Amino acid sequence: MSNESRSSSTVAWKTVVFTALRLALGLLWGWMAIRFWSPGFDSHLHHYHDVALSSQPGMLMPWFGMWVGIMSIAADFFAGFGRLAATLVALCLLLGFARRTVYILAIVLSIPLWPLADGFLLPHSFSAFGLSSVLIYFLLFMVLMHADRLAIPQWPGIDDLILGQWRGWRWFCGFGPRQDAAASPGVGRPGFAQRSLTWLLAAVFAVLISGVANSLHLGHPESPSPFQVGDHGLVADPRPVALPPLAGEGDTVEIHLEALVSRIRIASGVSYNGNTFNDTTPGPVIHVRQGQTVKIRFTNRDPLMPHSIDLHSARISPTRAFASARYGETVEFSFRAEVPGAFLYHCSTNPVLLHMANGMYGAIIIDPIEPLPKVDAEYVLVQSEWYTQHVSGSSMMADYRKMVTDQADLVVFNGIAFQYRDNPLPVKVGETVRIHLVNAGPNRWSSFHVIGGIFDRVYPHGDMQHVLTNVSAYSVGPGQGSTFDIRFTEPGMYPFMDHNMRNMMLGAEGMFDVH
Repeated sequence: MSNESRSSSTVAWKTVVFTALRLALGLLWGWMAIRFWSPGFDSHLHHYHDVALSSQPGMLMPWFGMWVGIMSIAADFFAGFGRLAATLVALCLLLGFARRTVYILAIVLSIPLWPLADGFLLPHSFSAFGLSSVLIYFLLFMVLMHADRLAIPQWPGIDDLILGQWRGWRWFCGFGPRQDAAASPGVGRPGFAQRSLTWLLAAVFAVLISGVANSLHLGHPESPSPFQVGDHGLVADPRPVALPPLAGEGDTVEIHLEALVSRIRIASGVSYNGNTFNDTTPGPVIHVRQGQTVKIRFTNRDPLMPHSIDLHSARISPTRAFASARYGETVEFSFRAEVPGAFLYHCSTNPVLLHMANGMYGAIIIDPIEPLPKVDAEYVLVQSEWYTQHVSGSSMMADYRKMVTDQADLVVFNGIAFQYRDNPLPVKVGETVRIHLVNAGPNRWSSFHVIGGIFDRVYPHGDMQHVLTNVSAYSVGPGQGSTFDIRFTEPGMYPFMDHNMRNMMLGAEGMFDVH
């Protein structure tokens, strides 16, 4: 084979490969654009961005926070911007228009759009950490830019037509006017076979790129557990555990709740950037009496995302009462406390898993009209899990991947690991204690047990009409609540715990100090 033939063959294959790579990226952006234009994108935009925001590393949170802030202020604008940006990038890549300019814009737009696409389950398998996608596309666009600098030709596109009329267009496309086909073999207009091969290779590249972005997914760097970043001391200032007084004695009681962005204690010396009701996790205990009308006034003070409230104690239309409120909005509704028991309330805005695991839950206790047997003390325990990644110092934040895969870092009573082990609850010998246990989850079951004790009475799921007696351990699932009575007959330290040993070791343990 002559040197001229070899040169022509090399140029032709380079042309096919780099044209196919550009077309492959155009196909991927086109697929994203098609899905962004689908009806479901608008209605679930907050969900997609919640997923993208919650799963980024701490160093990128300000960038993603900015985009979420823009979206919250002007959601319609952001949805339209995302659709138009993805569509224009796709068309420009497929048609060969302003290549260098589009490559640069695509690199910049990849940062907000590809993690958003990941939250929309696009264009590849679900990923909880969109940085790998950004890096893959960044590198590929850099390769295409470098190929243009090396004057590696691609099949003629719109850029070539414009360059024929205006040489200044090279500043936008990244290359100068081509030589004619005779002087530069392999660069002329492709035939049917060459076009078919190029598009086939582009389709293969698109599949491979999306697969590599998923299989080489960076994931989260190994994050230290909250116990590793804490001060290893005893928990100071435990959260109140006693059942508060009734919210009111009249026929109607009013409850005011606010959704806030809060810095929460989750272990000794460890803080968590989360969401709360009224700046605490769990939220305030709502204590009412059967038959009362409960008027809820809920206001969203979180500028980044919508929130709502779902009360498991209410018979009510969720469409009306549990609607999401945007920043500054207030939702009001009333329900009659018909069923006594220990119930959960929580945020039910999508993705519910993220909002709940981020701290938005609490307990509502409804006393029966006919009082239960008198006891000496009543406590409320809300069991839940924390799924964390390290931000800096002793500060943690949400890890959505861990939430989805149930890799809890902490399992706690009333928000803080081991706080009632370090600060035992005092009881006198002969006294009977009532514990209202609500399992907020969002994922794990609880097997509640007191070492050295037997529950005299268990009211399953808060059902006051069906009492179990002499129970050693009782299971409470996510979203459920039960009430336990126990009497201590001799002094000592009595641990109470989730008898799932994994959960106990992660913080679900406290202590009764009987004296």
